[in-house]
Amino acid sequence: MEGSDLNYYFNWIKSQLSSQNLHGSGPETGTGAGTISPSESSQYVQCVAGCLQLMLRVNEYRFAWVEADGVNCITAVLSNKCGFQLQYQMIFCIWLLAFSPQLCEQLRRYNVVPALSDILQESVKEKVTRIILAAFRVSGEFCTCLVSL
Repeated sequence: MEGSDLNYYFNWIKSQLSSQNLHGSGPETGTGAGTISPSESSQYVQCVAGCLQLMLRVNEYRFAWVEADGVNCITAVLSNKCGFQLQYQMIFCIWLLAFSPQLCEQLRRYNVVPALSDILQESVKEKVTRIILAAFRVSGEFCTCLVSL
């Protein structure tokens, strides 16, 4: 996928991960026939996050995601106190981005390390703790930032 198609897809992912859909108050929820329950809405957003995880496995797509202001979207999701599964998926995306040393500076600009540190302090799920520590380990710049906190 390239160019405008990739931009369109990433913009769609960002819109689906927006806070209105995370709280089940988006346009597709409501009352009456054809509505989506909060559980279904959560599953939908987790599916969208899974699509992002698959895309960010490709190095070229990582750069395109950062250029599309995707890191800001991830940090916004994480700041909304989402469920642990979505939290894990968003941190997994950060972990994938950290494999590109050129993108570590971008992660630092978006204050990803302090956000992950806060989640690490509050996390009760081992898999969330492990993926945060893996993200810190992958990038030496993460470790430098963490020490300077």
